[in-house]
Amino acid sequence: MRPFKVLIVCGTGIATSTMVATKVREFLDKNGYAAVRVQQGKVMDLLGSFEADVIVATTQVPGTVKVPVINGIPLLTGMGAQQVFDELARLLPQP
Repeated sequence: MRPFKVLIVCGTGIATSTMVATKVREFLDKNGYAAVRVQQGKVMDLLGSFEADVIVATTQVPGTVKVPVINGIPLLTGMGAQQVFDELARLLPQP
């Protein structure tokens, strides 16, 4: 069975996705989600083939994406961050 994958995307796959990925990894480690893989990418990656079970995005995601998408902006601002983590936990397999 392949590991559950969380894809963190921003416009360029560099700046904000790195900040969000760090916070998501900390959340996963703190809550025992050792088997979950976190990858970073840019929104353009979503136009081709990609593998992810859930996306945390700091930018608008194309409507053709068929996996759950979580707005990651609250992880940058701090306002509503817990709601993002709650939604992510709801979608993750149990640790």
